[in-house]
Amino acid sequence: MLEKWKNDIKNIALKSIPKRKGNLWMTTWVSHLEISLNNYLCSGVWYLEFQKIISQNHSITQRLVAYFLVRKVIDETFRGNFHENRNVQEHADPTLTPRKIITLNQAESQKFSYIIGWVLFKLLKRDYAMNSHPKFRVMHTLLESLCEEKVEYTIETRSQTTNIIPGPEFTQFMYYLESLVIDLFKKHNELGPNILHYVKNSLLSNSSLNQMFITILKSSTDVELGDEECGFIYERCITIYMRS
Repeated sequence: MLEKWKNDIKNIALKSIPKRKGNLWMTTWVSHLEISLNNYLCSGVWYLEFQKIISQNHSITQRLVAYFLVRKVIDETFRGNFHENRNVQEHADPTLTPRKIITLNQAESQKFSYIIGWVLFKLLKRDYAMNSHPKFRVMHTLLESLCEEKVEYTIETRSQTTNIIPGPEFTQFMYYLESLVIDLFKKHNELGPNILHYVKNSLLSNSSLNQMFITILKSSTDVELGDEECGFIYERCITIYMRS
């Protein structure tokens, strides 16, 4: 049963791949995949298969057990085991450069700008790993210099919304990153669901992308930060982007 669930989830991942592989390709695929997985969970097909194995009457506890099981299968499917991750890591090319830098139309540019702002927002305000780092205040100062923060107040609801507007240097870095992602995703037929591991590992180990990030970060202010700490921010940036 668990193996069938795993195969079903892999098929969902493959069917979610956009037929048109244009700009923001990964963002589109992740969005399609999230919707498809939610539809799969809501369908209850997995629970019917669970009931056939258990052969017991329906109960809330039983359904909860089945739900936790299928969620675990989803997590393990996209995490992969040690050997799969090691093989994907070995496939990563640290010297890869994008064939061309993407150009976006106005609608795509606005969408991507929002994604970039969200990455910065998470780094500055909502990432536990960042917030708990002993040098977070210095990191925060450096990241703040790469963007502009605007707070909008709504009188009717007495609420406020924080918008992060990325600066040109960080935006240029993210365009370079997205251009790399498009090239990396061309291995999706070969790697299947492991493509996300491959893309993330390739971005983390990419020397030119890493150096570009460190250069932008260190040139933003007079505040000094070591390469190790810059590398930490880089890892968090890539991780957050892959989840956005």
